[in-house]
Amino acid sequence: MPGTVMAAVPDRAAGLAGGLFTTAQQASLGLGVATVGGLFGSLAPPLGWEHAFAVTLAVQALTTALFGLLARRLRAEDHTGTTTTLDTAISTEKA
Repeated sequence: MPGTVMAAVPDRAAGLAGGLFTTAQQASLGLGVATVGGLFGSLAPPLGWEHAFAVTLAVQALTTALFGLLARRLRAEDHTGTTTTLDTAISTEKA
């Protein structure tokens, strides 16, 4: 997936895009752990540990499948010849 994201970035902005990608990835990991942990913690008292775990696991599986489908769709798109917001910002800054 990082290769798919970085392929759409012009060479002159690769460092910036790589840093942003890594930052977003790390923030998402932390937010995901907090969200799933919060879901489990809120479901455990009323449902019991076993059912709370099953629901949390189902949510994780559905989220994984959704992001997998989105990643395949992103990879299937052709990014050549398109102007991105980053391209526009860089060319405006140089002018």
